[in-house]
Amino acid sequence: RGDPAARTTLAASPALVRALPTRHRRVLFEPRFRTAVDESHRPDGRQYLGAPRPVFEGPTDRPVMVFDADLMIGIDDQATAALTALTDVVDEHHTSVVLEAGDLLVVDNYRVVHGRSSFTPRFDGTDRWLQRTFVISDLATCATAREGRVLASA
Repeated sequence: RGDPAARTTLAASPALVRALPTRHRRVLFEPRFRTAVDESHRPDGRQYLGAPRPVFEGPTDRPVMVFDADLMIGIDDQATAALTALTDVVDEHHTSVVLEAGDLLVVDNYRVVHGRSSFTPRFDGTDRWLQRTFVISDLATCATAREGRVLASA
């Protein structure tokens, strides 16, 4: 179920890289960022930060990215400033779509950063309701979390 007040926001990595000042772009391609794990992916409830990694990798005209404004930190002042600049660029350059019942939106998390605008839930059983799924290319990488063809999730 959709909610007309809840927009899904989208911003593609090439446009973000082009919009960033050179000094921040350079830093975002260096392994100076650590990312926490979203609570929906932590079955044991513990939190940890991953190893330092770049936000962007690959060619500047078609980079892949790993970015989460809420869960990512810079490991130094320049990295923190670059993340702030990236967050601002996402806010300035995103597009948005309102999902309606029956819509399917497929997002490549390595090429597009996505989010949701705020909205006021009604808590009456008719609120926005989404299902999410994940596609992975190698089931062996998640063998310990798998029961047959289903991945266990917290």
